[in-house]
Amino acid sequence: MKRSELEKDAAYILDKFKQLDYEIPSNRQILKVIFYKLVIVYVFQLLFIVSDIFINSNVSEYHYFDTFVLSLGSNAFFSLVFFIVNIQSC
Repeated sequence: MKRSELEKDAAYILDKFKQLDYEIPSNRQILKVIFYKLVIVYVFQLLFIVSDIFINSNVSEYHYFDTFVLSLGSNAFFSLVFFIVNIQSC
């Protein structure tokens, strides 16, 4: 690829963007998508925790509370940190 071809392609793309009237999404719209995906991850994680409890329920020293705290608590903490950092950048 030649430099002139690359410059021509870049100029074409920039001209197209100058002609388009697009809306830049707000932080709220972006965060809504991210947190929607996080909810899906949390639901899957909760399902796996419940299945783990059923699979290991006959183990005498299974720690139910520790499992919930370590898995869901850590995710909630990192989600909260992520949320606070993004709110401060607004």
